Amino acid sequence: MTLFCFGDSITYGNWDAEGGWVGRLRKNLDSKSLAAYTANELYSKYYTLTYNLGIPGDTSAGLLERFESEMIPRFNPDELTVIIFAIGINDTRYYQKAKQYETEPGVYEQNLWDLWEIAKKYTADVAFIGLTPVNEAFSNPVNWEPDKIYSNEVIEKYNDILRNFCKSRETPFIDLYERMRGMNLNQLLEDGIHPNSEGHKIMEEIIRKEMFEGRD
Repeated sequence: MTLFCFGDSITYGNWDAEGGWVGRLRKNLDSKSLAAYTANELYSKYYTLTYNLGIPGDTSAGLLERFESEMIPRFNPDELTVIIFAIGINDTRYYQKAKQYETEPGVYEQNLWDLWEIAKKYTADVAFIGLTPVNEAFSNPVNWEPDKIYSNEVIEKYNDILRNFCKSRETPFIDLYERMRGMNLNQLLEDGIHPNSEGHKIMEEIIRKEMFEGRD
């Protein structure tokens, strides 16, 4: 299997020495593969090639622009392909001086459609990861860039857009927002926006259990 994880700085794994939820997921998948390895075969039946294609600061528009060019050189039609999209937190960013969002809701929804349609050319196994909540004591406004705001009210709105899109396309959706918003965000977020090691650990456990446990 080849696993593609496309997204932003949270996908990239900022603030986690183990590579964030993608790095942790790769570690677990690789451990399963190595445990099943035999000297008679080059690869075990669980062998997975995992690509972390998260770029800090990326938005749905940025991902749409680069998606296929990054997909093509890594795609192997002879292997099972799984594509995970985890994008949207930066689309919710609000600029106080300009009084506008990074990406308007309707544009965000259209970008999801376009990403999904392109991904379906390569595989039927496409999934979306929901957005994560923020600690507004640090993000509303952002401490280091006070013109910018990340608010849970807006994040929830965009997460609903993502959820409804996935429902309409019968596409797997892992709702991290609903699972994490009741947790102690002071202990899970490094700077109010990005998960710390414990936050990434929780994300990886949720994603792995919902998408990969039981897959044989």
